[in-house]
Amino acid sequence: MKNNTENEIKKLVSLLEDKKITLDEFKLLSDALTNNKRASKFKWSFFINPFEKISGFQALFIGIIIILGLCAFAVMRNDNFPGLINYDYAPFNYSLGKEFKITYPIVLYQNAVACLILSILYYAFSKFYKQKSLRFIDFIGNVTLARFPLFIQAILGKIMYSIDPTLRRSPHESILSIIGWFYIIFCFIWLLTTYYYALKESSGLKDKKLWITYACSVAVSEVICILISQHQIFPPDYNS
Repeated sequence: MKNNTENEIKKLVSLLEDKKITLDEFKLLSDALTNNKRASKFKWSFFINPFEKISGFQALFIGIIIILGLCAFAVMRNDNFPGLINYDYAPFNYSLGKEFKITYPIVLYQNAVACLILSILYYAFSKFYKQKSLRFIDFIGNVTLARFPLFIQAILGKIMYSIDPTLRRSPHESILSIIGWFYIIFCFIWLLTTYYYALKESSGLKDKKLWITYACSVAVSEVICILISQHQIFPPDYNS
């Protein structure tokens, strides 16, 4: 894309030098090429780094709406969020030997804990590295919005299970289930990527400091979230 744009600009310069186009026409055409390039870049980068355009209270507001929708899909499909990056299907209580029913308060609580823990660690590490002009609202807003790949995963999952309700009972016996595993892995990588950019845009960290903060925060948050989910405030309904 970059090389194509540069080549087009060179052609326009050549036309201008040969007086085949006017200066005004050159400016108009070159601006159009540049704007198209920016629009294309925005179109694709927005899905992994929306935080360049959306942050703070706006990101938090949109993120909360996404999480509320995500929780609704989770309840419909009986899915669970025991950790920062986990999205378990049909959670099972091994001590009782049965699947338990997920409720809206459970998944809402789990999502809130995940966002809060990661945001606090991101903010604490950034403070440790003496970053300036930090606002906690940027961290919590970006992290909350960063969970939108889970929402996409929930929607696709709902569609797939509507097509084939037997996927839960025979998860390895159909082409649809194989496709499902691929999109789960894709959404997992996508989620980790959005977490990375959520930190980068809210902290201003770079290079080694950025990667250390990211890796340590995500790993520690995952452990803490799993431990907390094992002693959750809203107990599952084992009688359903």
